[in-house]
Amino acid sequence: MEMNNIKNQDIANRAIQYRKILDEHCPVSITDPSGKILDANPRLCEVSGYSVSELIGQNHRIIKSDQHSRDFYREMWRTISSGSVWTGEICNRRKDGSLYWVSSTIMPVFDESQTIVAYMAVRTDITLIKQQAQRLIKLQEFTQRALEREIHMLALVSHELRTPISGILGITDLLLHGEDLSREVREALAIMQQSGEGLLGVVNDLLNYSRLRNHRIPILSSLFFPYSVFDPVFDCYEQMAACKSLGFYTNLEVDKNLSLTGDVGLIRQILGNLLNNAIRYTSSGHIHTSVTTIPMDSFYRLDVVVSDTGCGMSEETLSRIQESFTQSLDYARRRYGGLGLGLTICRELAIQMGGHLEIESEVDKGTRVKVSFYCYPSHSMDKQNKMDWVGFSKKRVLLIEPVLESRKRIMPVLGTLGCSIDLASSEAEALARYKAMPFDLILIHMEALGEGSAVFTQKLRELEDSLCAKTVMVGLGKKIEECCSRLGNGRDLDLCLELPLRKKTLLEAIAVLFDIDQQKHAFPSDFCPT
Repeated sequence: MEMNNIKNQDIANRAIQYRKILDEHCPVSITDPSGKILDANPRLCEVSGYSVSELIGQNHRIIKSDQHSRDFYREMWRTISSGSVWTGEICNRRKDGSLYWVSSTIMPVFDESQTIVAYMAVRTDITLIKQQAQRLIKLQEFTQRALEREIHMLALVSHELRTPISGILGITDLLLHGEDLSREVREALAIMQQSGEGLLGVVNDLLNYSRLRNHRIPILSSLFFPYSVFDPVFDCYEQMAACKSLGFYTNLEVDKNLSLTGDVGLIRQILGNLLNNAIRYTSSGHIHTSVTTIPMDSFYRLDVVVSDTGCGMSEETLSRIQESFTQSLDYARRRYGGLGLGLTICRELAIQMGGHLEIESEVDKGTRVKVSFYCYPSHSMDKQNKMDWVGFSKKRVLLIEPVLESRKRIMPVLGTLGCSIDLASSEAEALARYKAMPFDLILIHMEALGEGSAVFTQKLRELEDSLCAKTVMVGLGKKIEECCSRLGNGRDLDLCLELPLRKKTLLEAIAVLFDIDQQKHAFPSDFCPT
């Protein structure tokens, strides 16, 4: 008996200690089943501005704000009156009229007959967190507006500069073809022409960069013959290399009769940027370029590799070379000039065409850049138009895939969608791209993101709400069960698909998620094989 008394006393002392700890940290109240306040601790009085005597006997509406809808409170009441625990964030109003936020847990209290006799609410003051989040949203909006103004200014300046520069180059060219020019005058005109062409290149880079940041470079597919496209480009840059006494070697492993469909203008631009970079940053040695077409089921992969013996880059530089306005070394900028936008533009253009860019380099030894993108054979244009017919070509898709090898396997499958596809290799990059312009469909390799995948998808959903966007999110993983378990049975995802990703599975999933009538808009069987 004495031992039981000691044990009961110990339990009572602990309960008092727990209540003291709770009172120090949490605003707590107890109400009867009708919502009348029976008890309120000092912390609730401190947060709300009311005294205990002002709260006791009052309905909880005394601290209610007008920040939530009636449906919000109906759902809360429905939950607790049914005997369940309600958890959520509530904005309340203090006695002085100011607002404060709490993270609240409301639980019913039962008697011996399991009848609800009271409700207990335990809260945590999160006002400061909410204020900081609001400031962050405003800062993001301000930053986005500033970025948009910067991009608009870049485009405006670029357009305004191109006209006079083109005029100067035209007049210089006419003068160079004139007769009776002295050697000094001809050399001066040649320097003027070279400088003008360099300045025009910078202006074009700025214009392309601003378009890419604004997602204003559309993919314009048309019929082209790769052999006929690349050969003239090589002839042009071979002359530029000869002016620097550089060897210029090409290997065009392309069938002369092969016809493909793709954006030939962007393909030329990518090759031109890579060759221009290679020649600019190579003082002696040679440039080697190879183009290969590889059949990949219902489409072709086009590999363009440009190697040089130029100044090269260190490992540290390689890790950031694909960032905007980045050149390899300070002395390279001073020696060769330019903004360092070439590789950035190539990378973004390749991504927009469903491809990717890889770089290998070593200081004082040279650089090797490989760009891969995907084109349909000309006879499959009617199949590609099937996707355009259902309107999916206007959708924006983002693939979040940190692993390069996995990216290479997934991108060809996404290439069958016929729409704009962006690529993010990290969580930060994905959030930045989404803030710039929300996507209609996001595919996330959950296993590659690891344990932080659940937090990341929650951030995406919060960002979606703040931007009033509507995004379908699909998780990718080798094990669907594990993929979904990382997100609490998939509450942040609309669907999970198993890797390796199959075209038929992807297209059928899209048809369901975007409510496409598969009877009316049937995909041909050879376009999405099992």
